[in-house]
Amino acid sequence: MSVLLLGAVWLAATGLSAAAAVRTFGWFAYQPIADRTFTPASGSTWALTEASITARALDPACILMIIAAALLLWNTVSPRTQPVNVLFERLIAPRLAPARTVHSYTSVRVAPRLGLAITALGVVLHIAGVPLALLIAAVLAFVASFLKAAFGLCLGCQLSMVLTRAGLRG
Repeated sequence: MSVLLLGAVWLAATGLSAAAAVRTFGWFAYQPIADRTFTPASGSTWALTEASITARALDPACILMIIAAALLLWNTVSPRTQPVNVLFERLIAPRLAPARTVHSYTSVRVAPRLGLAITALGVVLHIAGVPLALLIAAVLAFVASFLKAAFGLCLGCQLSMVLTRAGLRG
């Protein structure tokens, strides 16, 4: 998941989500010796706001985020059959030592729900035409996924414990 989200971050940072629109009207200055063109930045807009809804939905970063959201939805609905979990249970878990601490099942389910909410919100805002929304959502989801993968720090589990201690969750 971290690799998928890192790809989405890269594509969102270099693609349609963060690009400035190419201006085809207004004034500009051309310097023939240096072969340079200057267009004033005062009226610049985002390329995302000028793109069609189809172009926004077919943006490669948006497609990767939709795939990530689909995997997170699958993990929320049926975690036992999700491909990453099946591969982990069959290939990696038998080679590991028994876990010293185990989170409760309800706290572990908060993490994919949180990731699903972040990625889905980013996709919806991107398709709606909000600049940088997909990039911010991809970065947030990547950071949470990377912290879990690299350091074992599950932000969803931590959030679940905080909400339980505050009495907001049963």
